[in-house]
Amino acid sequence: MSLLKYLKTVPLLKLLFPFCIGIWLQNYFMWPYQLIFPLLCLLLFFLVLFHFFSKKLAYGATVIWYILIFLIITLIGCFAISVKQNTFNSIENKLKNSQAIAGTIASNPIKSNNKITFQLQIEQIKTNAVWEKVHTYCLLNMFLTNITDLHVGQKIALLNPTIQTQKPDYFPYQYNYLVFNRKKNVIGILSIHKTNQLVILQESNTSFKYQIEKIRTHLIEKISHLIPEKREQAILSSLVLGYRTEIDSDLKQAYSAAGVMHILSVSGLHVGIVYLFLSYTLYFLRNKSKWVIIRTAIIILAIWIYALLTGSSPPVIRSATMFTFFALGELLNRQTISFNMVFVSALFMLAIEPYLLFDVGFQLSYAAIIGILIFYKPFSQIFQFSSAIPSKINDLVAVSIAAQLGTLPFTLLYFHSFPTYFILSNIVIVPLSAACLYAGLTLLFFLPVNWLANPIAQLLELLIQFMNTIILKIESLPMATISCNYVNSLHFLTLLILIGIIGYIIYFRNYKWIIAVFSLILLLQTNSLINKYLIYNKKEIIIGKFIRQPYITIKHFDKLYIFHYSTDTNYIKYVTKNYALINNIKSIEYINIDTFQKPNLTDIQFKIIYFNRIFTLVYDNIAIIFSENTFCASNFINEHKLSAIFRKIKIMNNNFQYYIYQHKNQLNIQTYNNYHIITL
Repeated sequence: MSLLKYLKTVPLLKLLFPFCIGIWLQNYFMWPYQLIFPLLCLLLFFLVLFHFFSKKLAYGATVIWYILIFLIITLIGCFAISVKQNTFNSIENKLKNSQAIAGTIASNPIKSNNKITFQLQIEQIKTNAVWEKVHTYCLLNMFLTNITDLHVGQKIALLNPTIQTQKPDYFPYQYNYLVFNRKKNVIGILSIHKTNQLVILQESNTSFKYQIEKIRTHLIEKISHLIPEKREQAILSSLVLGYRTEIDSDLKQAYSAAGVMHILSVSGLHVGIVYLFLSYTLYFLRNKSKWVIIRTAIIILAIWIYALLTGSSPPVIRSATMFTFFALGELLNRQTISFNMVFVSALFMLAIEPYLLFDVGFQLSYAAIIGILIFYKPFSQIFQFSSAIPSKINDLVAVSIAAQLGTLPFTLLYFHSFPTYFILSNIVIVPLSAACLYAGLTLLFFLPVNWLANPIAQLLELLIQFMNTIILKIESLPMATISCNYVNSLHFLTLLILIGIIGYIIYFRNYKWIIAVFSLILLLQTNSLINKYLIYNKKEIIIGKFIRQPYITIKHFDKLYIFHYSTDTNYIKYVTKNYALINNIKSIEYINIDTFQKPNLTDIQFKIIYFNRIFTLVYDNIAIIFSENTFCASNFINEHKLSAIFRKIKIMNNNFQYYIYQHKNQLNIQTYNNYHIITL
């Protein structure tokens, strides 16, 4: 079967692809919806017109038809996210002018020091003495110490809270969590500092969310009594109930290094295990026409009960939706049902929430499933075993490689590392985690019966201890993870196309494309080498401020020198982390100007003068002076005759005056809101 013939069997892909392109284009270009809607109507008019006149065209009618359909669906994708953007902007303006906000607590309150943090579902906003209904989410920080009885599902009101919907960038490529949260439907951060700003609207514990959370909390408490060991208790709570708060960072790192971090988060794997268990348990009803619908209804109902019990987090809801479509697909019993059900579930979720397209979990989930659907069968057929155990191991290896191959571009793009022993980890850990999940669900069922619950809990504790031991052993192996240089958009796209072509070759056994595979590998390697060379030899000076304190940063090959005024080093690391990663920085030196002592900079030619809080740095024929006192700075410049040697350019940054002098050549300065980049 050719690719074009196969595409006719998966029509939903032809809808999903342009819809995703439309979402991506609108997110990047931000066209006004007032432009998109008329254009969409115009194309629909042309489509109707073309339908009546297409029979008169001898050639090209089909091509024109497909182009029009493609453009219309692309514009529908643009319109879907533009409506979301317009709604966000409208709610943001209301929040900024709000006198009061009412909503429901949507996540468990987390206490740390003098702060309580949770997600608030905003339902009403009061502006100009009028309450308006809205639907969005915010992160709420309560700097209160005497509040103890808040819970999920409780309705509260906030009086004159402070709202932060945009966060300024103080450094190139700085991670902006507000932008990240916005794509998760969280519009900003609310803060209150006084007790009289909080009003409890609902004291009764009747909300559905609260009742579910109460059951979940009760089950976690029961588990903690039956399994006293903290690590094992935390892993079981995470596996069975999606409660990850208590897992320590070292254990999380070990699971990540072993390539099985997905075990700790209730998502597609866990919902899939429940789905398979129910499918096999109720298999005897599959061939009975009167009972097959009841079987499907039981499976779907059980999946959604499990989703609610595990906290209804976005990955769980996404996975439950996906497997609901799989169950319906199995009911329809069509040949191409797997791919079609994957695409229809993705289209359904993106139509409801377009920003899901940019969610890492969403991308990884679908990439893994598509990888399994394409590569699992060919990989599992490489080796054939007559015995059951070797055959099952072979299937696990095939699934692991297929899923890793599907997610490889995304893993390198977002996490910049690759777990070397993922096959070994998945062969051992996936069956163990499935056994723990089944035993954990059995434990929950028999919790009221102590004489049955105790032995199951002891067995579970031993299983989890064994699983943790294996994970820690794998993490300790040499080269457990391979760190990758920064993967840019071109690398990602090339790798995605490369894996797509490999999938095409394997799935359709068309070996003519092998030359294209080697060409793309060569292109990928060449681009990586050129990119690495250009990044290494790039020299930059970045001038700006960390909140209120000024800084000068110099990138010298693979080293970074940061001159700052008493700014917390941990904060600087956080702000500069992405820049260091993208530019492949090997070492960073932090130089505090307030406690200035001449640093050991033998590998780079600096000339530094620091007098009367006037700091002068000379590097590569550029002199940078900054001072709070313009008069003193001018005197300093005249005394050292810098104006005679260097050409003057002045940059204002709050109270500090920056004077930059360069010898001979013209400066290349890029100016941003809070920083300036000088490229040498």
